[in-house]
Amino acid sequence: MRAKLDDPISVIWSFEATTRKVRIHKLHWQQRDYVPQAIDFHHRSQQGNTLLHIFSVSDVQAGLCFKLVFNTRFLTWTLAEVADAFGS
Repeated sequence: MRAKLDDPISVIWSFEATTRKVRIHKLHWQQRDYVPQAIDFHHRSQQGNTLLHIFSVSDVQAGLCFKLVFNTRFLTWTLAEVADAFGS
């Protein structure tokens, strides 16, 4: 299952200045919390004058992969895609 979405979400995250690394601690979607174990992939994209940071993360316990988009202009998080981590 793979679903394209455009859902606003809440994200608890941090940035470590010395290593310049982002860590996503928790995301909240559809009344449920998910705890990604690691950032699988990160890239940047430009949409007009807005810089977007796109993260692919997975929650092994929930068996889901998420594509998260951070909008630097409005400082908002969006869930762009969710997929079954096991491909079924």
